[in-house]
Amino acid sequence: TEAAAILQASGKKVLLSWHDFEGMIGADDLDELTSEMESCEPAAIKVIPTATRLADTVLMLEWVESRPQQAPARIGFAMGTHGIPGRILSLSRGAPWTYGANGPAVAPGQLPVEEMLELYRVCQLDSETRVYGVAGNPVGHSLSPHMHNPSLSFAGLNAVYLPFHLDDFSELEGCWESLRLDGLSVTIPFKADALARADEACEQSGSCGAANTLVRREDELGGWNLRGFNTDFNGVLEPLQGRLGDLGGVEVAVVGNGGAARGAVRALLEAGACPTIYYRSEESGGPVAQELGVDSGPIDGMEAGAQRVVINATPLGLEPGDPSPVAESVFDSATIAFDMVYDPPETQFLLDARSRGSETIGGDEMLVAQGLVQFELFTGMKATKEDFQRNLRDARGAGLL
Repeated sequence: TEAAAILQASGKKVLLSWHDFEGMIGADDLDELTSEMESCEPAAIKVIPTATRLADTVLMLEWVESRPQQAPARIGFAMGTHGIPGRILSLSRGAPWTYGANGPAVAPGQLPVEEMLELYRVCQLDSETRVYGVAGNPVGHSLSPHMHNPSLSFAGLNAVYLPFHLDDFSELEGCWESLRLDGLSVTIPFKADALARADEACEQSGSCGAANTLVRREDELGGWNLRGFNTDFNGVLEPLQGRLGDLGGVEVAVVGNGGAARGAVRALLEAGACPTIYYRSEESGGPVAQELGVDSGPIDGMEAGAQRVVINATPLGLEPGDPSPVAESVFDSATIAFDMVYDPPETQFLLDARSRGSETIGGDEMLVAQGLVQFELFTGMKATKEDFQRNLRDARGAGLL
């Protein structure tokens, strides 16, 4: 306070800052800190704790927005991955500025200036901005903000699509309205939680026990509810139908027995295809195949030409140096190889298939197909496949991915 008084006496504008690099400040302590800082009569006060959950981001946004008209300006958000949405939204709630990295990040969760300005358009957001996003753990690798945000801007919508890192899906409770959150893409590991949270769900979500999309809609009583959808069905089927047309009777090998494999099998069955699950462990893969009512077998038993389509529904390919989940000999010139891994865009699975003359479908195609349906569910407007594909190409070309 003495230093602030000296600066004020010299005619300088004073910014008082408070940081906690280890944890979050409670609501009562934040009120007390605010009163203490404002008593020094600075031009602005900055409070930057570290978020451990989504509610911490909401608290800081509400703190910025609740500034009395004659009080010092407030700059506030929380550091860390949980706090990234607050860094992006704080200007829309009345903060005079926010912070981005001009070079390497100097604080946890700090985003590059170019990304703040061009991808998230932070200077164009306001109190009426509607929010969409992707919820998962992790979400730092997600390509979805790079697909949706340029198309939201092109459509002239006052909306933004953000990454929401969650440790538990229940963190969203109590946050939807404060965030102006109208829709979520849901990724690993929360798709089953999303279905459980939905007040209503589409048939596909119910059949595979997972929802990858939640849409908030007003109800007749002036409240709101959540509708669950599974656009992964579209992501699996549309790239194949674009090449093969009717999938009735088409033999498809689905490699893996986790959530992605289950969703792929359900989609293929709905389209009339004949999927077979291939697994490394009969103990884990056999019961899944039995539950879904499809044939199964060990990966080592796969033969070239046995199936028209081979789908990689395992995580192999996500990490540098990952091998293909199947032997190269599985592929031939009549095979379509479909990799559900989209980052990186080139995997050993696809390289092996291409070397054997197989047609390939990269994970980007699945991501785009399911994302286009989500965009329409969120906004009521259609984006084009070409738009989403271009958005991804531009982001990769700019080194953002």
